Amino acid sequence: MNENTENADQSATTTARKARTPRQPRLDQPLASKASQLEDAAYGRLLERADVKEALFRVGSAQAKRDSVSRKLCAGSAAVSVDDLSRWEGELAAAKEGLVALAKHSPLLLKHPMLAAH
Repeated sequence: MNENTENADQSATTTARKARTPRQPRLDQPLASKASQLEDAAYGRLLERADVKEALFRVGSAQAKRDSVSRKLCAGSAAVSVDDLSRWEGELAAAKEGLVALAKHSPLLLKHPMLAAH
């Protein structure tokens, strides 16, 4: 019996538990890619906000109306005047200013095509 306990003690000391190796980060997706995905998700959530939707709609509709009036004037139509064009250009400028003001609070909004050229 003494011999068995001696063997058990010896085997216990020789088969000591190995420490775990530290967990390696997943390399199948680079950190830059994950950061880009997070940024895209935040941008998508930003575009869903009511104030952002309203500002984008206001800019889009003012741009469409201004373009329509401009085309009519270029075609020689008497249905619109230069004053109409001036008024819609003012509306467009005001709408873009509102969008830029939102972008100051949410810089991710600068990725939007309406502001990328601004």
